[in-house]
Amino acid sequence: DLLANLALLKLYQFNPSLCSPTATLSILFLALAHAPFSPDFALAWSLLSDSFVLGAALPPPPPASDDEDEQGEPVLRAPAAAHGEKETAERLKEMSGLLLARKFKAFWTALKAGGAGPEEEFVRENVAALLASANGFEARLRDNVAVEIEASFRGLALKTLESFLGLEGERLAG
Repeated sequence: DLLANLALLKLYQFNPSLCSPTATLSILFLALAHAPFSPDFALAWSLLSDSFVLGAALPPPPPASDDEDEQGEPVLRAPAAAHGEKETAERLKEMSGLLLARKFKAFWTALKAGGAGPEEEFVRENVAALLASANGFEARLRDNVAVEIEASFRGLALKTLESFLGLEGERLAG
């Protein structure tokens, strides 16, 4: 439910200490998966807190009696975007931009191959986990891309159609 997901991001925006990077990535991915050519992803992105987008450390949790470690120092929370979550969110933003620009071949490359960088291994793992959790994502996306292609082209070479649908190397029937 888009509205429930946006409400959760709004909650994270006003209460960054509650922010769950995993839930945030799932919300971004669902916005991309369910309506790739709508502004839903951009709306979800705009609701992300600065802590998540910039990778800043989250504010400490509310004080509790057992909130100190053995040396008497406060326990520090991990950054909101540890282990490639920030980079994964940025990859999702890049992929959304590619879809909106109708750069389908570049989108499939970004989805399957990724990019380069120190956190790329984590980004690939995060994207793979998101893909595994979304049954039928690629088929649904191909359906949406096919509708866009149909509206844009009168004719198209089969090889070009395969690249637009992310099916290079696979043969389409008929």
